[in-house]
Amino acid sequence: MNIMIRNIYYPLLVLFASVFLFPACTEQEDDLFRGTDNYITSFSLRQGDSVFEAVMSEGEILVDVPENVSLSGAVATISMSENATIYPNPAEIQEWDNEIIFAVTSYNGKQARYKYKVNRVPSTSVGAIVLATQADVDSFGMRGLTHIDGSLIIGS
Repeated sequence: MNIMIRNIYYPLLVLFASVFLFPACTEQEDDLFRGTDNYITSFSLRQGDSVFEAVMSEGEILVDVPENVSLSGAVATISMSENATIYPNPAEIQEWDNEIIFAVTSYNGKQARYKYKVNRVPSTSVGAIVLATQADVDSFGMRGLTHIDGSLIIGS
């Protein structure tokens, strides 16, 4: 008889626990989510084999890019707050050389603005560069350097 009572009460105890405990957890989790975050947490641009990481600071997205690199057709990788949306859509932007204002809207509709800017930095080579042959000169010209911090030796 004792085994029979346990077999009847055990399923009732499990049913009771699931009815009263699990809905309470779900409601508590829903109460914690307010949907107010509207942050861009990381931003980078890929142009060919090069990846340019942005520095994020007080509503600005600043990307350092060498002077001789065009960002036309670059592809952006952006991480932002969960359930937030961004306008304009970075996948639709082809011209990254220009300043862009992004609006990031949180789940609850709160909006933040981010100003994207490109900072052109000189293409610099540090150290001595020796151009002994015409092939060396041609290769050097294709690098697109604008500054040399060191010596440039042409010939042997």
